[in-house]
Amino acid sequence: MKDAIHVVPTTYDDEGFPVWSTPLTPSENTKRALVLATPDQVIPVIFVPGIMGSNLKLVNGVQAAELAAGAPAWRPDNAGLGGAMMSAAARQRLLNPKNTTIDTRITIGKDHWVNPPANMSLKAAEARGWGSVFWKSYGDFLTHLDSVLNAPCFYDPNIDKVLINGAFQELVSTGIPVRGQSNLKLERTELEHMSEYWFPVHAVGYNWLQSNEDAGKYLASEIRRIKALYQKKFKRPEACQKVVVITHSMGGLVTRAAVHPNMGGAADDVWGVIHGVMPALGAAAAYKRMRTGFEKDDVPSFDIGRRIVASATQAFVGNNGRDVTAVLGHAPGGLQLLPNTAYLPEGWLKITGVESQPYTVPMNSNPYNSIYREQNKWWRLINPDWLDPAMLFVKDKAKTAWDSFDTALTQAENFHAKLGHQYHPNTYSFYGNDGAHHPSYATVTWEKASNMYQGDISPLFNWHSTDVKLMKEGLAYNKAEDDRGHTGAHLGTSTSQAINFSMTEPVEAGDGTVPSISGAAPHQFASSCVRVQLSLTGIDHQGAYSTSNGTVMDFVAYSVCKIAKDAP
Repeated sequence: MKDAIHVVPTTYDDEGFPVWSTPLTPSENTKRALVLATPDQVIPVIFVPGIMGSNLKLVNGVQAAELAAGAPAWRPDNAGLGGAMMSAAARQRLLNPKNTTIDTRITIGKDHWVNPPANMSLKAAEARGWGSVFWKSYGDFLTHLDSVLNAPCFYDPNIDKVLINGAFQELVSTGIPVRGQSNLKLERTELEHMSEYWFPVHAVGYNWLQSNEDAGKYLASEIRRIKALYQKKFKRPEACQKVVVITHSMGGLVTRAAVHPNMGGAADDVWGVIHGVMPALGAAAAYKRMRTGFEKDDVPSFDIGRRIVASATQAFVGNNGRDVTAVLGHAPGGLQLLPNTAYLPEGWLKITGVESQPYTVPMNSNPYNSIYREQNKWWRLINPDWLDPAMLFVKDKAKTAWDSFDTALTQAENFHAKLGHQYHPNTYSFYGNDGAHHPSYATVTWEKASNMYQGDISPLFNWHSTDVKLMKEGLAYNKAEDDRGHTGAHLGTSTSQAINFSMTEPVEAGDGTVPSISGAAPHQFASSCVRVQLSLTGIDHQGAYSTSNGTVMDFVAYSVCKIAKDAP
């Protein structure tokens, strides 16, 4: 009769490396302890979050807010920071791109904001960078990934056989359904090859207020640091040759910058990249949010993580255009989410209710000049009066608030021009394509709400031509412009002839934030680099990596396995 076997569970030391421990037992106890050692070939998996998914802290103190250097500036896991009570001026002071940096801490004072699995200490989680990201939004995914990727196959000592783990069985037998194509399936030999590697899961947050080019260079340096960490630990450079990167939303732009030859230059350090719901060309929702603020997310009450991120975003960045402009109006990272020149170049800003057909604001293939830098037309992106509520630029004779915005916008414009349609040559991607449940702004529509003719009744005899002129040439009518989606237009210095407009709700397919025309762009513009691209329904932008999204979890596991095939 064979002795019973006890498989010793894997735990992690404070540096995030695996260890095993088993107690000594009396000689009459013949139960054997079996250690299933982690492979000494390493492929780190690095997760890069979306905008506002990284924690930030202050570089220098903010006296007006009574905050010292190192104080959290953006940590949505801590709902007690009081963002909802902050004025636009306080937001401008706190979320300053030049006075913030990434915050990787897990413990602040007596509080800790990460709950790693039982076999991992807080220090180990911090060593993996898990403290740099919004835990309630991404924590379940990180722990799920760290478990699933490291057990595609397992040894069962009771039957002395290697079996396929349950998470991968369906990928071998059935695969992932793809509309109009064969299912995405894995071979057992691919899983056996994957089992020869350890896939420690890291997270790399970044300062999402700064340019994605700066964030990309930081990510590239972290990729090299993480590689060197495992090379040093295993005392040979071939132990860790490259990494795999998984991105969410704007993290995709950061990662593309990291592997771009003229930015981070880290393409040769990366086996492959998996992009999720990336605004490859930008998103018209960014224009909408600069005008009206961040909308309330339609999230089920039981989904606590996504409800918290929606509430935190509204509370800290703003639920109206005035608050959002004070922050993102000076943030290159946020402005890099605006539609770029490749996004519907024929025009995406529309006006209805004046003529029989919708009118499209001319872009001239450059929304940066035709819309974003426009200061006076009623459909402008920015109300200059909202840029400096803290009056930080009042005493600055060399630079106005508008100068600050224009500098940040120029960085955004130059970033997209430099980035182009460059992707890692081994790219996998998925995006939301759901107009029924997650309608998105592919185009933004202002709809005529009412006319206002005061005193001068002559326009009533030619009201249509007056309305058309107001629509095309009207200047912003501040009395009618609010920060929640309503505005007005007037002609010249006269406000006796005015027309009011309201922004309509989104109707096009997407994930609720990124429209499908932007999410699908990787394959459209770089098909030679994109191995697989999935179009999915039922995907909410912020919750794209929720572990309840079985198709996304399967696609990530499938993609990592396929990417790992290139490893020797």
